[in-house]
Amino acid sequence: PLGSLSAGDCLCKSGFYSSGSGADLTCAACPAGSVSPGGSINAESCQCPAGTFGNPPLSNCTQCPARSTSAEGSTGVEDCVCLWGFGVPELAFSRRITSPEQTCAIDGLEFGSVGLSCSEVCSASGRACELFPNLGREWLEAVAEAKDVACSSTKDVNSVSWGESSPFAQNPSDGSCYFNVYGNGVTAMCSSSLSTDRRFCVCGCPFDHYGSGASCTPCPAGTTAPAGTKMATECVCRPSTYGEISAEGSGTCTDCTE
Repeated sequence: PLGSLSAGDCLCKSGFYSSGSGADLTCAACPAGSVSPGGSINAESCQCPAGTFGNPPLSNCTQCPARSTSAEGSTGVEDCVCLWGFGVPELAFSRRITSPEQTCAIDGLEFGSVGLSCSEVCSASGRACELFPNLGREWLEAVAEAKDVACSSTKDVNSVSWGESSPFAQNPSDGSCYFNVYGNGVTAMCSSSLSTDRRFCVCGCPFDHYGSGASCTPCPAGTTAPAGTKMATECVCRPSTYGEISAEGSGTCTDCTE
């Protein structure tokens, strides 16, 4: 570190771990494909990077299934989640992956007509626009591929004039696909639009419905759920009532008694 006075202050760099200390310090590289913070003192400090899973040094790091990602330090495929707007078909389009054989399919992603906002795109099919974070180039390229949209280029722009709109869109005049990095991490506004662009939108089930973006089912009577709900079990009884809804969407809510 800055200001070190002796060999005893020396630490191993990131990607390495130490054995011994001071003049006897030896730094060994983490297993291939894994990472560690600077100053790591044992092999257990080596972890798999984001987008992979494993348990170095006992096992190698394995890439998460296509169109999914994971946090740094993930140890199993169960830590991989589908990118926003994708889900596992056999799990009612849940984003959580449970086995290496599963794949992430597109779920509720729409590519609108020129000049339309995402609210307009989604409402045309009876669905609700979902707010989503600024997901960057990887997400944009995955969506374009899944929707068979040919991007002549993918680029970022930094437009204060768009404020928090942070759109993901294509300009049909030159085929370029772009995302706005102004205010990195803000959500995309469903109501924003530009007369020259086609928007990539995430459309989910409206309030009090559940299902994938392609098929929505009303929640059972007496229950409620926010827009974007995927599973029947996420429909919950309204205030002053109680009950439990099954995965098949059956169940009732009973009035509480004093």
